[in-house]
Amino acid sequence: MTFRSRLLASDDTLRRHSKVSVLFLSLDGLLQPLGRSQIVAYVTGLARSGIAYTVISAESQSDLQDTALVEELRNELRESGVAWEPVEYSPGGALAAAQNLRRLGSRVTQQVQQQQVQLIHARSYIAAGLALACKARFGTPYIFDTRGYWPEEKRASGKWLSDPITFAIAKKLERRLFMGAAGVVGLTQLSIDDFNEGVFGKAHPRVPAVTIPTATNGETFVFDRSKTPPTAGANLRETLSDKLVIGYVGSVNASYHLGPSIELFKKVKSARPDAHFLGITGQAEVLSAALAKAGVAKEDFSVVKARYADMPQWLSCIDWGLLLLSEERMKRASMPTKLAEFLATGVRPIQFGCNSEVGDWVERAGSGLRLADLNDATLEAAAQEIAMASFDEAQLRQAREIALAHFGLDVAIRNYAGLIETILQHRAILSLR
Repeated sequence: MTFRSRLLASDDTLRRHSKVSVLFLSLDGLLQPLGRSQIVAYVTGLARSGIAYTVISAESQSDLQDTALVEELRNELRESGVAWEPVEYSPGGALAAAQNLRRLGSRVTQQVQQQQVQLIHARSYIAAGLALACKARFGTPYIFDTRGYWPEEKRASGKWLSDPITFAIAKKLERRLFMGAAGVVGLTQLSIDDFNEGVFGKAHPRVPAVTIPTATNGETFVFDRSKTPPTAGANLRETLSDKLVIGYVGSVNASYHLGPSIELFKKVKSARPDAHFLGITGQAEVLSAALAKAGVAKEDFSVVKARYADMPQWLSCIDWGLLLLSEERMKRASMPTKLAEFLATGVRPIQFGCNSEVGDWVERAGSGLRLADLNDATLEAAAQEIAMASFDEAQLRQAREIALAHFGLDVAIRNYAGLIETILQHRAILSLR
């Protein structure tokens, strides 16, 4: 059954609410890769099934200046029945942040006043703060789509909430966001357990809380082991075609263990001379410099920048995908998008950290490696296993099916639809009392 047919099979529930008007609010821009994969995919799927979504998103000035990209996205959303209201986002310090909030808040207020908005779908904490204000002023309920533990993440970055007083204030506001929500979404069951167990205050038993992880469209991220780069990387095809490719995909930042990732590659290279490191990141210069500094020969690595639309093809070039993550307590609420994308395309993940749920899914899928730690002996053992592993297409395809049954986009859309239905049914019952 295809993604579209599975989605249409779930339409009966949604058609009962064909006049539902939902306002989606996000500080993540739809013009960015994250927005395309983790916002546009959801709202267009739900809109095609009968829920009228309007999206207000914060977009950078540079993205908005790409008029061709803006028009392409606007047409895509319009064809699915989604209205889009981009708001310019200005980078900078506290003053810029205040201006951004004022612009977003004004647009949200206008939308709620002018349209019969029945529900606000707030992505992450700042959006939920604006939704909480709308609830206080207009009585509009909201879904708190948490996406992580924002206060802890900001404190760990060292830029925000670094002193105890501001952190305590943020935690108090966090509690209000959870307690004011009509429904809660978490990326992991661990985070939903925290909510249900009262970590953020005693939850009302009628407030639904569901796990909807970062999702992957199985019709876009297809099983492909062809090692065929997109046109932008055509010159790499010959380089990668007969290599054991170890891939690093995504940002170079404190969330990822870059040093151990490079060290693991070096150990694989010692055991398999045909190993090649492929980095796909917007920080190509930083990653290239780190590889060179670590002593990786120039001919043994390639680093490219890629459009999100080209990612499925790039993943077809990777045999093993590095996923060595930090594991602070705040990561209980995180689920890396790359995990499902790796498994869907036949890439075997090499996982450490983030949280136990990530590692459990690597084991459940039966593809890749779950590392207990990052010491030298563990990396050496992992390198030997990677070097000796044989290609097993049946195993990789089975891992894909297991992963998509939980991380598939169609599953996420059905779960969001079910949550919206539950909230509206509950409010309808209350209005009759």
